[in-house]
Amino acid sequence: KRETVALEGIRYIPKHLKNLGETLVRANDAVEFLALEDLEKQEGLRKPVKRSTRLLNYDKRKARYQISELTDIGKYMKNVIKAWLNILPQLAACAGQVAGCHIRYSYWGTYCKPWGVLTTCFSLLGRSVGSVMQESYPFFR
Repeated sequence: KRETVALEGIRYIPKHLKNLGETLVRANDAVEFLALEDLEKQEGLRKPVKRSTRLLNYDKRKARYQISELTDIGKYMKNVIKAWLNILPQLAACAGQVAGCHIRYSYWGTYCKPWGVLTTCFSLLGRSVGSVMQESYPFFR
């Protein structure tokens, strides 16, 4: 029964995650192919290394193309992390302002002025939109 549940779960993996996994597998095969080819060149007198059947239809060009796909994913992930790091200080400031107003009301029973919270959280919104625009549309740089 457990295997049936696992197979059902595999069927519902989102398409973008499936594509990412397939790209990682292809890049891994390409690195393995290039490593074996390099090993064959360096150790020409030794017994040749038997290749896996999945690497039989590989050539250098195809292997380099598979690795370049992984490089593109790496560039995209770098931009996502950079955008997140740009937003993080404003996110912390907004959360701090909201928590501060809540604590002030809970402890002293007084309201805080909304301008601090509004400006900080709208700054977060502006920085978020700016980061998305800058990473999505390079001509805004």
